[in-house]
Amino acid sequence: MPDRKISELPDASSIDITRDSVVPIVVDIGGTLITSQATVEELLLKASSTKLGTIKLTGDLGGTPESPTVPGLMGKAPINSPTFTGTPNAPTPAVDDDSTRVATTAYVQDVMDEFAPINSPNFTGVPTAPTPPADDNSTKIATTEFVQGEVSDRAPNDSPTLTGTPNSTTPPVEDDSTRIATTAFVHDAITDAMAGYGGEPDPGGPAIPNIVNLPYVFSQSNTVVIAGTVENLTDSQANTGAVSIGASNTISYFQADLGVFSYIGTVIIGGGNPGGTSGGSGGTQVSQYINGLTIQISDDAVTWRNSTVINGVTDGIGTSSLFGFSVGAWGRYIRIYQPLATYIAISELHIQGYNQNSNAGTTLPSIISLPFTASQSSIYNGSAACTASYTNLTDGLSTTGGGTTTASDQWIMADLYDGNQTLRYVNSIAIAPGNLSGGFGGVAAYLTGKIIQVSTDNFYWNTVNNVNLQVDSNPVLDWYSVGAWCRYVRIYSKTSYLATTALVVKGY
Repeated sequence: MPDRKISELPDASSIDITRDSVVPIVVDIGGTLITSQATVEELLLKASSTKLGTIKLTGDLGGTPESPTVPGLMGKAPINSPTFTGTPNAPTPAVDDDSTRVATTAYVQDVMDEFAPINSPNFTGVPTAPTPPADDNSTKIATTEFVQGEVSDRAPNDSPTLTGTPNSTTPPVEDDSTRIATTAFVHDAITDAMAGYGGEPDPGGPAIPNIVNLPYVFSQSNTVVIAGTVENLTDSQANTGAVSIGASNTISYFQADLGVFSYIGTVIIGGGNPGGTSGGSGGTQVSQYINGLTIQISDDAVTWRNSTVINGVTDGIGTSSLFGFSVGAWGRYIRIYQPLATYIAISELHIQGYNQNSNAGTTLPSIISLPFTASQSSIYNGSAACTASYTNLTDGLSTTGGGTTTASDQWIMADLYDGNQTLRYVNSIAIAPGNLSGGFGGVAAYLTGKIIQVSTDNFYWNTVNNVNLQVDSNPVLDWYSVGAWCRYVRIYSKTSYLATTALVVKGY
């Protein structure tokens, strides 16, 4: 029976066939007919990508069975490299998500909330940054490590300890505040306060007369080799002058009596060859017998105080070589002193200063013993006899005074401020050896070789004289010229014990 389509069967229009209808199936397999049956659904061919078949155009499908379409895909993005439009949305990952999932704006904002903005960030917690090199001077972040490195060689604001050569701006001399005082400020202040340190009066004190060459009467020790006169000691000639020699157990000296109490500013000494020729042969060489000797001052030609040691004098030929030595002290008598039994020689002697005779109408101040407040750097064994006080130092006893321990930088000091006059003119001071009670014992060994200093501020000190050999068995006042304006005067020891049984200060 040949194959026929259902539509070719008679009365086909009246046949009701559905997908579930069962129809017979006859298959010829090698001449053998095999019969069976199946539903129409089972017999229909399914469409695939390679062959036509049945397809149901429902849901997203459109078009024809031969050319089906999916109209809904026309507004969809591809999976591979999609380009979205409009306002696409996606699930927001957790803030700690670190994967290939889509990051929504909500995710980005959540993550950004954990970071500071570039403009004016406000960090919290413990932020860190790279440490710039030590010499960096830019807008890079300075870490604590960078800052510590920069300030490690700088002094703190609180109690700094400066080293090297620190500098500061110099305040005006009238400044009276907590600003740093430079050395220039101190020097200016001292100059302003003293109005001429070392001879001129305290501001408001007596006016100073003019400095002139003072007239004097000359004398020399009794073993005279060449007799000197004022005329040949002021003629500027190298081959005139005076020569003396000390005999056994005697001294030699040249002495000038100024006639009245005077201020002695400078002593001028001439080198040369008294008794020799103008060419320099013969005579007595001054330099050989004058250098190393001491200029002394006295009020009465009995008690002498050391002033200046003569050094550096050379001999002139023809015209005398002149050498000035600062004295800056009050007195009537001045002498050049040779304690040994040997020659003493001089070609010129000029004394510059002032007195009533050279400055008519001038009233000179009176030299008096000045009161003071005593202090010392330390007290030997805490002994009362070793405690410096005005009473202990001026009582005339050789068993009381001031004695220190053996530490370095020891001093015994007089503060001359009387509640009215800040600076005083100190003409001279006296000290004395002896034997301090309280276990200290002999003083001479701890007084000899020490120095005498003055100060206006108890900070900067000026050395004005040296203490000569002292003997405890002869504890008399030993006077030393000072000749300076100051508030403080002290005896100073750099390295060891210091002691004195007396400290008397004279001036005005």
